[in-house]
Amino acid sequence: MPLTPVNFLAYYNLDISAIYATKYSFSRLCVMAGVREDFSEPMEEIIIKTLPRISAIDSRRWIEFLADILPEITQKTEDDFSPLQLRCGNGVSAPEYCS
Repeated sequence: MPLTPVNFLAYYNLDISAIYATKYSFSRLCVMAGVREDFSEPMEEIIIKTLPRISAIDSRRWIEFLADILPEITQKTEDDFSPLQLRCGNGVSAPEYCS
């Protein structure tokens, strides 16, 4: 069985929050455990801070929006988003408006 986050969580009967509570990525934990080669990711710190927030999303529409927009996010500006999308993205709006 390959060492993947899904396989690891299933084998140990853990929730994804168990990994994100460590303040490390799954890949970094594998390096620390000596089961993966070290790597360099310039955005690792940003990714580590973002993954717990993304894993907590429970809005189908918000997940679909992120799946559509993330591949081209570097080409977007704030003007490309509606006021509701901007509020939901930074957590200011009430959750019922973002679901």
